[in-house]
Amino acid sequence: MFLLYTADRGAQTDCVMARASGPFARRTWQAFGAAASAVLLLTSAATAQTPTGDQPRAGGTLRIGDWSEPATLNPYFSGSTLSAVLSELALDGLARVTPDGSYVPDLAAQIPTQANGDVSPDGTVVTWKLKHGITWSDGQPFTSQDVVYTYEMLIDPANPVLNRSDYAAMQSVTAPAEDTIVVTYKRLYPPYRLAFPWVFPSHVFNGESNISQDPFNRAETVGTGPFLFKSWVSGDTITFDRNASYREPGRPYLDEVIAKIVPSRDAEIQALEAGDIDVAYFLDPSYLSQLARLQDVSVDPGPYGVTDLFVNASCPTGPQQGDPACPHPVLGDVRVRQAIELAIDKQALVHALMGDRVNVAVSPMLSTTGPYAVDLPPSEFSPDAADSLLDQAGWITGSDGIRSKAGVRAQLSIINAVGDIISEEAAQAIAADLQAIGIAVDNKEMTPTVISGGIATNSPLYLGSFDLLLFTRTVRGDPLPYLRAQYASDQVPTAQAPSGQNWDRVQDPQLDQALDSAGGTLDDTQRQAAFVSVSRLVRADEAAIPLFPWLIVDARKSYVAGWGPTNVNDWVTWNAQDWWLNQ
Repeated sequence: MFLLYTADRGAQTDCVMARASGPFARRTWQAFGAAASAVLLLTSAATAQTPTGDQPRAGGTLRIGDWSEPATLNPYFSGSTLSAVLSELALDGLARVTPDGSYVPDLAAQIPTQANGDVSPDGTVVTWKLKHGITWSDGQPFTSQDVVYTYEMLIDPANPVLNRSDYAAMQSVTAPAEDTIVVTYKRLYPPYRLAFPWVFPSHVFNGESNISQDPFNRAETVGTGPFLFKSWVSGDTITFDRNASYREPGRPYLDEVIAKIVPSRDAEIQALEAGDIDVAYFLDPSYLSQLARLQDVSVDPGPYGVTDLFVNASCPTGPQQGDPACPHPVLGDVRVRQAIELAIDKQALVHALMGDRVNVAVSPMLSTTGPYAVDLPPSEFSPDAADSLLDQAGWITGSDGIRSKAGVRAQLSIINAVGDIISEEAAQAIAADLQAIGIAVDNKEMTPTVISGGIATNSPLYLGSFDLLLFTRTVRGDPLPYLRAQYASDQVPTAQAPSGQNWDRVQDPQLDQALDSAGGTLDDTQRQAAFVSVSRLVRADEAAIPLFPWLIVDARKSYVAGWGPTNVNDWVTWNAQDWWLNQ
């Protein structure tokens, strides 16, 4: 799905290539040199071509390419990346998260903490104090009523809000003064700093919380951000103009930002090379070698989420499909799941597909930034140990090299997103690794919409109708909401409770307790220790096997200046007010 060092790498690589066959082996041999060389070239190009010492210049139009046109710009209603990227231009939140994982105030005057008295001793009441003097682009003052309205809009069941978890945890949101918001939670809620990433203008809607059909969803003409919606030509462009009332003097520097809709990622790269767009973002690493040949392009590769191999521990078919009480005929035994992880050569995947730009993943979370970074030893690569575990579990190797037990053949399927070259290559490599220990694996492809679409699209993750599935999750800021949804025992999706995301169906009381510990305190040191425990238990259960951080690639013409570092905690437009054109 949206998907990403080194000791004796050569010996391990040779072993993988000896086991692999067919197109994967041929393409991977080529990828070793190309990907590594591309990363070196791109790193040099970015350093050499980024303008330094020049003063920002006002004016000009920046064009961003994207191949996926959204249905709406309302980021609360859409899972589209472009919806969030463009909404970030027009709408601000109470706070934001920087590339290093720190929380900084945006519309708020400060981040509420117990130390500054803005969080109650029991952690259930959070007071947000707002900046003074901020106005909406139409001249109306920004006040606490706008935050209250945004809350009422988000909890209105008539609105197609994708994720209400932050707001379902709230008991009430009140505005005792124009510059003060008081959020009362039903219980201690440590991720409170993530609330209200986009605040909506209450006066535009005249207090009507049901905005499901409101034209504002496709035309954010009023905002506090650096740019404002101007026009949308379906299938062609979405244009945002400079907000002349923006609160930072002299910013933004650009006159306008245009999202140019292109038919494909390949067309996006072609448009960048031809000069028809200035920025191509959210590219996967398969484009690194191609981008390295473009002499007027700077590239920022960076880790952006973790690619996991999700393992279904429940029955994949039959009347108890997806029921944790019905174990998978092959994967229900944790020893088989452990053997699978031991058999996967993760370093070879990183080397072949990521050009050694990232390390092997050791946790469901990125282990590089923020106060909750988890740094554990990588898993062992040992096909011999995997063989021993399978022998102990009673899986006997047949004359065809495939194991069986009690008449059940060790035959699995692995699902990856159609058209995703990286996950296709990873799936083929994993299939070859598992074949070597006597587990037969066939590859299946599905569209991203089906994979992540929930019960409505018959998603195999939600129905439990899969064996193995490659999926990448990006965790922004506080990881607790993601980890709880993904691994808590009460989050197994059912027709009655379809929003759960415990796709592996492993139910572990110790893991539940570790999640509760992470949510039971506001002390970051204690929470980080709890997240380490969560990561260890996820790995011990083999609920999901962390493979590698997904390397995301943002590319821009060398004259695009003011570009910030890749921000895993925010969207590519997180500092658009600082962009300018050095030409």
